[in-house]
Amino acid sequence: MEEMNEDLFEEISPKTFVGVLSEKNRNAIDWGVQGLIAYGCQNVVAIVEPKTVQMIQTLEGHKSEVTIVRWSRENYHHDLSNPYSLRVASCDVTGVTFIWNVQQGKTVSTLSDEDKTVQCIEWLWNQDMNRDLLLTLNDNKHLILWNAETGSKLWKKSFQEGGLLSITLDPFDPEKLSLLRENGVMLLDDFAAHRCPPSNGKSFVIACQGQPLTRAGSNQSISSGSSGDPKQSSRPSRRFELFERKGKDTKKDAAEPEPPSLNNGCLQAVYHPHQRNILLLLFSQEILFIDTEIQQSTGGFGLERVSSPMVRVIPCSVRDVLYCLHQNGTVSLRVRRRESITSPGSPDVAYKLSCQSEVVRNSPNSRIWGVALSPLDQCQVAAISSDGRLLLWELVGAAPSSPTLPPCVKSLLHLLHTTPNAPPLRFLLVGLLRNLGPPPFVIRMNPTFLSADKASYRPWVAAGNSAGVVQLLDVHSRQMINEIRLSNYPVRGIEWIDVERILVWSYPQTHSNSAMVRNELHLVDVVTGCRKPLRADKQREESPIEVICVSQLRQYFIILFRDQPFELWDLRKLICIRTMAKNLANVTALTWAVSEKRRTHRRRKSETTTEDDSETMLEHAFIAATTEPRSIREKVAFSDNDNNFYWFMVEGNTIKDVTKVPHQPISITALAWKGDMMVSGDVEGNLSFQNMRRRVAKTVSTRRGWVIRLVFAPQRGNLKVAVQFNDCVQVWDALNEQMVGSVICPKQMPRIHSLDWASSQRLLLAHDDGCVRLVDLQLNVVSGLLHADPTFFCPALCNGKDALNVKYHLQHQPWNDGLYQMSLSEQQSAIPVSEEMASYLASPRLGVAERCLIVAAVMGDESDYQFWLVVLYCLKKLKWQQLEEQGTLTPEWREKLKREPLAADVDLLMEKEDFEAMERDRMAVQESKRTTYEQTRRCVHRLILLGQKDRAIQLLYETPPEHASYVADSLKACLVASLAAGEGVQSHVKLVATNFIISGMLTEGIELLRLIDMQFQACRYLQDNGRWEQSAWLAKVSLGPSEYGIIMNRIADYWCTPQVSLKSRALLLLLTLSNFPKLVEHLFSMRQFDRAVLLIEACREMGVEPAVPEPLREAAYLQFARLLMFLSNYSAARYYARKAGEKGQLLLEEITLIEQGGKVSEAYSAPHSPEATTPGPQVAGEDGTKQHATVISPDVAVSMPDVIGTDQDAAVNSEEAAMEQKVQLEVSA
Repeated sequence: MEEMNEDLFEEISPKTFVGVLSEKNRNAIDWGVQGLIAYGCQNVVAIVEPKTVQMIQTLEGHKSEVTIVRWSRENYHHDLSNPYSLRVASCDVTGVTFIWNVQQGKTVSTLSDEDKTVQCIEWLWNQDMNRDLLLTLNDNKHLILWNAETGSKLWKKSFQEGGLLSITLDPFDPEKLSLLRENGVMLLDDFAAHRCPPSNGKSFVIACQGQPLTRAGSNQSISSGSSGDPKQSSRPSRRFELFERKGKDTKKDAAEPEPPSLNNGCLQAVYHPHQRNILLLLFSQEILFIDTEIQQSTGGFGLERVSSPMVRVIPCSVRDVLYCLHQNGTVSLRVRRRESITSPGSPDVAYKLSCQSEVVRNSPNSRIWGVALSPLDQCQVAAISSDGRLLLWELVGAAPSSPTLPPCVKSLLHLLHTTPNAPPLRFLLVGLLRNLGPPPFVIRMNPTFLSADKASYRPWVAAGNSAGVVQLLDVHSRQMINEIRLSNYPVRGIEWIDVERILVWSYPQTHSNSAMVRNELHLVDVVTGCRKPLRADKQREESPIEVICVSQLRQYFIILFRDQPFELWDLRKLICIRTMAKNLANVTALTWAVSEKRRTHRRRKSETTTEDDSETMLEHAFIAATTEPRSIREKVAFSDNDNNFYWFMVEGNTIKDVTKVPHQPISITALAWKGDMMVSGDVEGNLSFQNMRRRVAKTVSTRRGWVIRLVFAPQRGNLKVAVQFNDCVQVWDALNEQMVGSVICPKQMPRIHSLDWASSQRLLLAHDDGCVRLVDLQLNVVSGLLHADPTFFCPALCNGKDALNVKYHLQHQPWNDGLYQMSLSEQQSAIPVSEEMASYLASPRLGVAERCLIVAAVMGDESDYQFWLVVLYCLKKLKWQQLEEQGTLTPEWREKLKREPLAADVDLLMEKEDFEAMERDRMAVQESKRTTYEQTRRCVHRLILLGQKDRAIQLLYETPPEHASYVADSLKACLVASLAAGEGVQSHVKLVATNFIISGMLTEGIELLRLIDMQFQACRYLQDNGRWEQSAWLAKVSLGPSEYGIIMNRIADYWCTPQVSLKSRALLLLLTLSNFPKLVEHLFSMRQFDRAVLLIEACREMGVEPAVPEPLREAAYLQFARLLMFLSNYSAARYYARKAGEKGQLLLEEITLIEQGGKVSEAYSAPHSPEATTPGPQVAGEDGTKQHATVISPDVAVSMPDVIGTDQDAAVNSEEAAMEQKVQLEVSA
């Protein structure tokens, strides 16, 4: 028994049970792309796995409340050098930011800037250059960029005026960010990781008026998308305007008066990830949309009159959808309703309320304090309440029908792609994680020595809280087994009487020590929840119950009152044996011990047992006490206020051998007795260790004051005792009279209300912050190591090689002769996925590309997910064109190849037609919302570039005669009209445009070139002047296919330069251009051999020839085969090596030697660098000894194959050269 329990106790690693949240924890929640949820609870960061709804990790280290939690982005290609990881950043009230390794439960680095408070932290999303960059906003005015891995500060930008509240990064442009101010916003467009921003940005004041917002030239107010029901109609939106702030001035113009009022009620500012340059400003009753490019408000909407105010908004990236959190704890979904734009003044900003979650029943003081959205599927919402509950809602509706994704991949795209008869969307509560109730707590651990074997061992702890509820927790799994409400009064104490039953007592709050109360005592079955009231006949008010002490053999228990004699009860019959005399009304400490006669009997009996017997002597005594008809004698020891010490024997219904030791030197306040050792504590903090058998005693002074409680650790021979003081907890070794560990409260840890032993080496501490912590003997709180769990899959919890092996194995298995296996071998368990997904992985409709997309979703790989999503879209498009040209596009193929436009979150990858239509709609919105001349001027510029010359002329004619630009605009209108109608003036206009550009008037020169249909040259000029984004925009809306390909290929090359380092975007752009040779070349140079090989395999499987040169293709297959060999996946390595030409044959021989135990070829055993080798499996050497085969690591320098160039690249280069020569001739002319 002893050895078995010792092994079980070793399985319990230090952990923390969290409870209610602090006010400072508001909005401290985040959902990572890895699939895990992190939130702050008091000083702890809790990690939750949402699929199984279980808490898997707690991170301890903060000295104050956690205010912000952010998961790191994983938007990079994962390989051996860049494995899957779990990193989260958390910040507390004092301004200290920790970077955590969640898997190990340890801090990676600590960030602190002179103890300045931190308002916001954000990870930089562009991780091609560096994935460790963290941006923080400190002290409302300092912007600091950190290297999160090393903890070093890269630069610091200070804004003198201060008043900054939060940061939001532009998801489309890494150089742009916005900062929310107390009365406006600040736009920064020169942000860079390698330098401090040189400018102070542009500050704008949000001015509002009470009247409904009207459009220029219209009396209509903004549509909010509400129904026609007057009860459901929206509140009228106020009129918002942006006024540029110059220093302390907030005036729009020197001649105009100040804004009528300033709005200070902006709760949140966030960029819309589905619309470029759109910033959302959240108010309690409305949401405002700001176009940061033209710096104007483009609309907004107000809530319905019956809706609860909003406190948080989360915009989606895959579709124009908003999740809104309301004050009443509900979550609503609002979908953008697209209306046909028939005129510039027609409304189009309308978000329809699609569905709303039900109001969750909370306690009177409970509120929803934070919400997070699942980043990949974007159809699951997690909310954390102030009482510590975590709620998971899932958006459900029609069956999956989106052609963009496989039906087995959960996504918001499936839910919004509905048929006319599809059921409406609704929120379904799919998970609820309950945590500890409100403090203070009383905790007691299940008596572990009562279990007979490991199967029946139950590591349960009962926790009673101030709400009158007893919660049963599993220390191993951290799961809440049961929750039982017993009383309206706080639970004052708990004692176990056997494995499944407890005694619980409670009474109302008292204001003095002499107050009388009505005690409630219950016998509770913790499994069934059944309860039986005890002392039901005692309905009168009496002294409060201080302690209930159960005898060691579970025969009796004593009820100890504060100011009246204690009662002795028979535990088996549940009757009161005796109420003691009145002179024993002030007992200060009491404990039970087994009588000397019984201990002698057990000692003789144990001598006849073998060492392998698992039953302890105490279990022998317990079995005898519960099976023998007669009672076993037990001893009671106690002390009183008069410093007297007593003990007596209890046997049956009689009390014998009462002994009194009068006049102890100091009043005893706590007693504990185990075996031959008794420990007592007094009011001055002295501990007395008495060996009752040897009659030896030693007193040690702790100088910590009143001793509240003494508890011996379980297990025979373990004489460690926990000592609880008012402001301290210590662990002592009673055998050696030495202190093992100590913690001071609240200096080192929050104040402790209750404690108990969880095992022979672990203690449970209940704190006033609502958490219960599991600590070691030194009283250190250490987060345990997080291991892989069979109930869910997270690649970051696996070994780096194992995670990659799983990924490559699931993506493609052509070497298995048509069979598809979910596990690498029979010894390994399969990844826990749904049956539908497992079936679809075995036989996807569109082969390798679709399977790779599903695997990316399973792995939580953001970079792979985006890459294979675009690959699948492009292959569908190419296959459709191929079949259409061949005339073999059957209905079956039409169904398979059906596709939707790419989401606007990757707008530069969209088809030209889709992009142009989106920009025309956006232009119409901007035109309808313009209120100033500067905004009109920007609209004219965009209309000219879009080719809408007639509308541009109309806007130019709107300039009033008294305006300073009236003459210039009239002449410009005449020029646009003449160039649109006339011919033969192009050479003159070209000359003027060139001179404008050379003189620095780039905007005017580009407009002239666009008016004479020389948009290709305009794009080139934009690129030469560093306006690459504008060049891509103009190419999207104006160029033909060949010219468009040239411009976009140049942009892809520019993104791949080290100065820009947007290689991930460049790869996606090359995909949309179908430039597979150049794409594979970039993948090879970036060491993404798996993507290169699987892309080639996917193209050939779809019947699309990628036209990759043979040397490049063989080199990619060879390096991928080497990688698989390094991962010991020899079957896959052999398959790809056969496709790698002559060098692949040599690699095949090497693989055969390794598998057969031979010696590796010298040609391939020599490493390229000292770091590039790793000891392989043991093989037989020439002398018969065992040696390690040297395997070359794939993370070594790989030279590019000698590829002269592809036909497609040659055609592009020749056409580009011809265009370049033509432009130069025109400029020189």
